[in-house]
This record gives sequence, C-alpha cells and structure tokens, in this order.
Amino acid sequence: MSQHVLKRWAPFLRTNERTDRVAREKSIEVLFEIYQHDLHADDGHGLDSSAADQLVRYTTPLERHTLATRIRKILGGEEEARTGSRRQAYGKLWLDLEKETIDDEAYLRICRETGRTTDLIDRLLTLGRIDEATRETRQVEDLVFLGLAGLFIQHRHDVEAERLAKTRVQEKPVLHLLEWLQKYYRDRGNLGAELEMAEMVFRVQPLLNRFREIRNIARKLNRWETLQPQLLAFLEQGKNVTLLIQIALDEGDIDHALQLLKGMAKKDSYGYAYEAPGYGYYRFGNIALQVAGSAEETRPREAIELYQQHAERLTAQHGRQNYQAASQYLTKMRVLYERLGEHEVWTSYMIALREQNRNLRALKEELTNAGL
Repeated sequence: MSQHVLKRWAPFLRTNERTDRVAREKSIEVLFEIYQHDLHADDGHGLDSSAADQLVRYTTPLERHTLATRIRKILGGEEEARTGSRRQAYGKLWLDLEKETIDDEAYLRICRETGRTTDLIDRLLTLGRIDEATRETRQVEDLVFLGLAGLFIQHRHDVEAERLAKTRVQEKPVLHLLEWLQKYYRDRGNLGAELEMAEMVFRVQPLLNRFREIRNIARKLNRWETLQPQLLAFLEQGKNVTLLIQIALDEGDIDHALQLLKGMAKKDSYGYAYEAPGYGYYRFGNIALQVAGSAEETRPREAIELYQQHAERLTAQHGRQNYQAASQYLTKMRVLYERLGEHEVWTSYMIALREQNRNLRALKEELTNAGL
C-alpha cells in the first residue's frame, strides 16, 4: 500500500514549485509519513530510503528547512538511545536536508546528536582536526572501529590508524583487530610486524592455516627455527593434540603424528576412538583417518590398523548407513594388504568379520555390494 502511495504523491514534488501549493504540502506530508512508517516498521521494505530521496531531491530550501526542524523536534522527544539505528536514520535525513546550508560546527553537532559517528569522523578528518577525530574514535565499539580506521587511511593518516588499532589490541587482543593489523602490515611489506601480528592471531585462534602462514613469513625472515618450537610448546601447553597432529602431517612427520595419536586413543563399547581434550569424536572430523590417509605410503600397516578400528566401530554402531561407510574403509584395507602381498591375511580377516556378524543381514548385503 505504501509503495502505491509513494508512486502517487512523489510526482507532485517534481513539478514546478509554483504549482498547486496544497498538493505539494500534501505530498510532502504523505512522503514523510511513509518514511516514518517504514523506518519504524519491524518489516520495512526500503520505502524509507525512497521517500527520503524524494524529499531531499525535489523540495525547496524552505521546505527542507521545515522538515529538518520537524526531525529535530522528533528526536528531542524520543527516548531511544543516542546510537539507535532509527535515530541514526533520522540523522542522515537531517544532514541531507541541511547539508547545503549549515556550517561545519552545526554538521558535527547533528552527527553527535544522532550517533552518525562515521560522518562525524569523516568531517573531522576533512577539516584536519585529527586529535579530535582520534578522541572520538577511541570511544567506539570494536566492530565500529575498523570502519573508522579505514577512514583514517582514506584521509592519509595511516600512522594514526595503526596507533589506534595497536592500542586496542594491547588492551584486549580481539581477533578481527589483530587480523586487520596483520593485513595492514602485509599491504605495506612490513614482514616483521606482520609476523608479530600473525603469531598473536594464532595464539588467539590456533589453526593449521595460520601456522602455515607464520611458517611462510618466518622463513623469509630466517626466524623459523627459533619460532617453531615456541609455537609447538604453546600448543602442547594447551593440550591441542589435534592441531599438533595436523602440523606433524603437514610437515611430513608421520611417525610423530602416529605417536601423538596413540596418546589420544580411548576404548569404549564401540571400540577405539580418538578424542582430544574438549573435542568430540566426530565434531571436527576423525583425526585418526587423516593420519591413516597420510600413513598409507610409508606406514601401511599403521594405516590398516586405523582403518580397521574405524570400520569395526561403525559396524558395532549398526545401521545400513554405518555398514556402507565401514565397507569403504574395508576396501582401503584390502588395497593396502594387496600392496603388501598379504592377500591371505586379508581373506582370513574378512572370513572372521563375516562370521562374527553372521546375524547382521544388512551388513552382509553391503559387504557384497562393495565387492568384499
């Protein structure tokens, strides 16, 4: 309905201002009501933006001043928080209506009154009032900060943006701020500072890709031999065995990965499981299967043992879907046994498996379907 009304009344503003004054006043009133209704609706349809555009573009200076006065009265009577989204929206319309007639101080005052922080900082930087922009930026929340830091850079105040960000991470090492600083230094070719931030990021969120990133930077600086044991000690202290295993695999140290994996082994009613402290068996994928896949070439017997444990665990849990998955790992076992020239060992194992589960018709069907 509002869309229809918008289309009906907007054309009156595009006509000559000397045309029917009553029609113009009515159209302005209707468009402003549409703006308010959509702005305050829980399921707005963007009509507030369309109506605001019409009100700014096609009104006279006097009409725009009248609307701005009306907005000022509305905001003066609102109990909404200063930084509320609706108050900010009113502030944008207010600024757009009066941007050609107000001076810088009035512009800044409206920004402060309506929570238009980005507009405030942008104008302060444009005016060269860097210290004031810095003080205002220190007060904002972390999620707002990065956008403001980008404004400092756009205005060629990179050093101040860096200083503000570093002060924040020293007080509280928030991940997205650390990532921002790391990219800041990367873009400027500052490898030493980039490495420092990459290490801080890793300590906040230790992941394999972040470890690789640190390794790549540290090697360029000839610092990897010193840094690597420090990072591994950090993971050991935090009992992050899963990541330690992933790193061992990434560096081709299969034996160390197998050794770490054995320390995670647990046995329950379904067989063997590999669970790091604080992590579920399936939550991040089965690290044992990652080790098995990497061990196939150089440690085939260890790979067979891990595949066997997993297949038997799936079988013990029952269900056709589990039997299908178990068949996949049994197939991997057969390939490895054949590569070792131990076909008889494989045959004996399968005879025993079938006999042990002779009453599981669905399992036997899935084994047959898989050619086992």
